[in-house]
Amino acid sequence: MIKNAFIAAVLLSALNTQAADLSYTYLDVGLGVIEVEDEGETYDGDGVALGGSIAAGEVFYFTAELANADIENVEQRTTSLGVGVHAPLSTNTDVYADVSYVRADIEEGDWSIDDNGVGYTLGIRSKLAEKFELGGGVSRLDVFDSAENSYFVNGFFYPTETLGIGAEYSWADDTTAYSLGLRVNF
Repeated sequence: MIKNAFIAAVLLSALNTQAADLSYTYLDVGLGVIEVEDEGETYDGDGVALGGSIAAGEVFYFTAELANADIENVEQRTTSLGVGVHAPLSTNTDVYADVSYVRADIEEGDWSIDDNGVGYTLGIRSKLAEKFELGGGVSRLDVFDSAENSYFVNGFFYPTETLGIGAEYSWADDTTAYSLGLRVNF
């Protein structure tokens, strides 16, 4: 389904609609808290992420992200590199889709495991007002011989044209995360 959505987003990019005033060249940094439920137990953790996007022409962009989380002394690191496409739905709203190569590492004490996989995201971004952006979507991560969908909503307040202060809530079957961050548009 996400593959079909990505193809649809590519086809939508051919529409001759005025693009939304949204930057696809930016740097993000965020701090978050994570709650994981496993076999009736709840585990709390925190994390940090550094990521960004670089526009490549009118409709394409490249992404990169480094993320690190510590949940009850289990260290989780992911690195991703991707490519995406965006298309306007209206003068202030874009739909976007991207696919990423993902490297995941998990460590607990002397034990560790790592794997390579693929991540997909289909989302929407809307500039509600000059200083406010709202977004949301679905992501799928195929790594460690399993696949999981997660969902997210986020918002940014832009006190200046280039600096955004943001918050995000994301959830999956057994995981909930809240994060705060900064975005610098270039």
